Amino acid sequence: LNEIVLSGVKNVSVCGLFSPMNSVQEEAVGHIIKTQFSSLSYTLSSSLGQFGLIERENATILNESLRVLSRKVVSSFERALSDIGLKSPLYFSQNDGTLLSVENTLLYPVHTFSSGATNSMRGAAYLSSVKNAIVVDIGGTTTDVGVLKNGFPRQTSLRATVGGININFRMPETISIGIGGGSHVRLDDTGNVTVGPDSIGYRLAEDSLIYGGSSLVASDIAVAKGLADFGDKTNVAHIPIETITKALTVIRSKIEQAIESVRVNGEECPVVIVGGGSILLNLDEKFLGGSEIKQPKFCQVANAVGAAISQVSGVFDQMCVYDDLDREKQITTAKVCAIDSAVSSGATRESCYIVDVTELKMQYMALPHVRLTVKAVGDLKHESDHKCTDKINAVEPSISISYEKDSSTESSEPPPRDTTMKCSSIEDGVSNESNFHDPTLTDKGEWIVDSFWDVDCLAIGGGILGSGGGGSTYIGSIKLKQCLKNGKFPKILHPDQLPQDSSVFSVAYIGAPGVLAERITDTDCMKMAMLENIKISSIGFTGSMTKDEVLDLARDMGMPHDVDQETIVTSLNFIDNKETISPVSNFVMPFEIGGANSLEPLIVAAELGMAVIDCDGAGRAFPELQQFAQFIYGVRPCPAVITDIHGKSTCCLSCPSPSELETVLRKECIKMGCLASACPKPLTKDEVLSTTCLYTLSYAWYIGNAVMTARKNKTCPISAILSICNGAVLCQGRVSDIKREITGGFTRGFVSVEHHEKKDEYNVAIEFQNEYIIAKSSSGKVIATVPDLITIVDTDSGEPIATSEVRFGLNVSVLVLPAMDILTTPKALEYIGPQGFKIDDVLYQRVCDFNEVTPIPKKI
Repeated sequence: LNEIVLSGVKNVSVCGLFSPMNSVQEEAVGHIIKTQFSSLSYTLSSSLGQFGLIERENATILNESLRVLSRKVVSSFERALSDIGLKSPLYFSQNDGTLLSVENTLLYPVHTFSSGATNSMRGAAYLSSVKNAIVVDIGGTTTDVGVLKNGFPRQTSLRATVGGININFRMPETISIGIGGGSHVRLDDTGNVTVGPDSIGYRLAEDSLIYGGSSLVASDIAVAKGLADFGDKTNVAHIPIETITKALTVIRSKIEQAIESVRVNGEECPVVIVGGGSILLNLDEKFLGGSEIKQPKFCQVANAVGAAISQVSGVFDQMCVYDDLDREKQITTAKVCAIDSAVSSGATRESCYIVDVTELKMQYMALPHVRLTVKAVGDLKHESDHKCTDKINAVEPSISISYEKDSSTESSEPPPRDTTMKCSSIEDGVSNESNFHDPTLTDKGEWIVDSFWDVDCLAIGGGILGSGGGGSTYIGSIKLKQCLKNGKFPKILHPDQLPQDSSVFSVAYIGAPGVLAERITDTDCMKMAMLENIKISSIGFTGSMTKDEVLDLARDMGMPHDVDQETIVTSLNFIDNKETISPVSNFVMPFEIGGANSLEPLIVAAELGMAVIDCDGAGRAFPELQQFAQFIYGVRPCPAVITDIHGKSTCCLSCPSPSELETVLRKECIKMGCLASACPKPLTKDEVLSTTCLYTLSYAWYIGNAVMTARKNKTCPISAILSICNGAVLCQGRVSDIKREITGGFTRGFVSVEHHEKKDEYNVAIEFQNEYIIAKSSSGKVIATVPDLITIVDTDSGEPIATSEVRFGLNVSVLVLPAMDILTTPKALEYIGPQGFKIDDVLYQRVCDFNEVTPIPKKI
């Protein structure tokens, strides 16, 4: 902190691992800054975000970057109210449609992102009485396009993006384009007309032609066309009709493209036009994708109307001590407290309802401590006797308020920006460079992963097949795309193409998916586990060795080891991993085709110059080692290596069974912080062909391709998934309850989904242990169970939602997909049926037949 102060930095973001669960360390840093470095302004990430280190860190940095600006904005409004003698409380609207006090606006300005779009959409719903529509809000500099669903702005499902980076709180899903009343209109030498993205903004009455200025802007075009009548229209009489027509065509085309981007299906729906810039459109002309155009009365002030009907929130956020028996009572009490808080903040009690419930269980404590957060919202009560209070100077002693105008910003031209920006959008994995791309095959039948489309398809498909586990594919997809940018393209082979003397190594993360969201790892951890096992195998250790043979070889090699009955464990830190490996006889396969574990092995292989085999050990994700097909069907798992993110490796040289190896590795994983990489004994070609789930990378690609194509074609992504996988929809609705904890090296809990038509008989509860394992109806009847895949996806986008990411209030579809045939034999069901998860009173019933997969790589 001394160095920070000496360097001249004034703003600090404090972000610690797992701080939403335990903020003690962040608060300690905050106390030091406040008491010893009072010149610094700071934001603690625990006060802003939920689980997910990268997204929470981004939100914290953005928030602290905005603190200086927020002070200027708030002080300007305070002065404006004082100048006109208006004595009323001051609130600012935030992006979830609720109000922020002055204090909280100064502390958490990031919550005001996209609040303008939220206000406009809610105002449009109020003025037009339309509950489901696309709203186009045209202002002076930008046009915001979003979707109304049941009268409220459609929210992002998992992540929101601001300026291309992810943050971890929900925001309206909108698209902003640089089109507004003040947008510059330019004509080049070839006769082409461009509109925006730069704008004269608030200087319309000074710089535009109609007001005697020298800048040709969109409002000039509207007046010249006769769509509006303000300013001096004689000043634009000279503009050629051809220029006017081209400019209006550009404006309409860009807005239609934005409308098309927010639509989620092929059905036409009403388009509600609001905002002062709506004069730029000829409303007699129908929009593509719009069933009708509505421009309600007072549409120019829809934003103000939306702000006026904003709601007030109240939050209960405390550390509580309760067990499963007291859980429902404690949450009910917290809901009452949250509503009381909303009422005390100005809401009417009868309008209050709960919008979020989050539980974060503290680990390794004698009593069950839980950070319980409940949020309630309600309509603002309107009273005539509110007193205006001066709150701005009571926020922080270190904040000084200046009422002087910033001359540098008043005279400067606003910088141009990208014409189209997703200010808040579903993180669907589709980057600007991700366009439809058929798989690339070489003359040898090898599948080369060489496009972002491939990566996104594998990420979505792997997430869906992960059945909630395997870790989020978000980080893996970013790393794999970077791998492609670096010119390293994963090569995937048909299993039959393996040489007879091949060694196929499977690698995966092991631990709790919730931990992976906080402890971001690089691929070196997984790479190290595989390299260690390659070296162990080259020394001569094999799965067919007896205990005595293993001990003799370990002694001969001078390897320190521990023996516990039949289990032999050794440390591998002494092994040099800098030797060159042979990519001719060594190959890689995903341990499971689920979540991050479906992508990371491709990165490992690409970086090491090895090929990937189109198969995996589970056809989905499973939580325990003995549940993988190769071990179910008799393959011995040792030697097996586990490596942590610091490079510490442990190898189990011999173990009596896969279940006992699971115990050994899980204990090591817990010591390593509930996150490590594992690599069991390599498989032979015959073992790959007879004991693994074949063509699962192809399967993941087909699923992801179906979802991505459905999004682009505005068709139903849920139907697209089922067209590839077979299966059924168990429930479509809203997440109404979620309990999640990390225990024994697993993420365990349950999710409750309330049917969207409030039909109790269709409500579903899903239990999970890393993965979703059993689904029950509201009556307690089992409607789906392992090994079939129970998966939860966002209803609108088809985006898979992992057990570590599911949240209260998400609109989801619960699907059940058939397991591969190799997973449904009597022998397999002993390990991966209900009895394998200690659910003894349930018999497995297959949901439907599995659709055979055509492999993308070819057998030549």
